[in-house]
Amino acid sequence: MRDYSSGKHLIEGKPGPYLLLSSYNQFAVMEPQRITVVDEFGGVDILDERYRPIPDAALPTGLMHSVMEEMSRFYARY
Repeated sequence: MRDYSSGKHLIEGKPGPYLLLSSYNQFAVMEPQRITVVDEFGGVDILDERYRPIPDAALPTGLMHSVMEEMSRFYARY
């Protein structure tokens, strides 16, 4: 299944530490206490579970690196 999707089967197993969501012009990383949204220009918003900005929130760089690596599996590398 890893060849065709990110993560685990939706019905089997425990949920991962985050849920990756994407559309044609942005993606988001949903964690239990926050959502990190990245737009097509690289702008980042860090929001709470009610989609309100979290003041002075720090970008989770380690997590975002993992997410970018996972997303890159579906694109050709030249």
